[in-house]
Amino acid sequence: MNIDRNEIIAGLPAVEARDLIAKLIWIHSGFTLNDLAKRLKIKKPIAHKYVEAFESEGYLKPFDGQDSKKRWVTTIKGNALAQASAAKRFKRATADKHYDLFLKRVSEINSNAKFLYQVSKVAVFGSYLTNSPTVGDIDLFVWIELKKEFSEQFPQIHEQRTKE
Repeated sequence: MNIDRNEIIAGLPAVEARDLIAKLIWIHSGFTLNDLAKRLKIKKPIAHKYVEAFESEGYLKPFDGQDSKKRWVTTIKGNALAQASAAKRFKRATADKHYDLFLKRVSEINSNAKFLYQVSKVAVFGSYLTNSPTVGDIDLFVWIELKKEFSEQFPQIHEQRTKE
């Protein structure tokens, strides 16, 4: 997910909103207004405004904890925001150049006997698959596997390569 630095999310500049949510995604048992105020070093009324704004936009949701205190957790949308990039998008031609360089490197690795593993499969997903003239990144799944010629003697070869 990419965010625009000029965008406003829950009443805050996008990067500030992202950074705030990023501080909360690791609290799986939910957080109270007091927890939030302490963590962000802000007053409780301000923490309440943040929670209301983020909840109304779907970044937080109520959570039933084991006590009677009202708690919230981040939603999937909130988790995506916490991981979002504010990097500038780049031209498709630049993305194509880097993807081609990546595939060339895959070919080099697969044909070079010094590497114990090979890339068996590459899959592209995300904005690179669209027709947009710009992309935020190139999302890749890369599958690797042990090269067949090393399978029988892998422990010895691995130990030798580690020493090298």
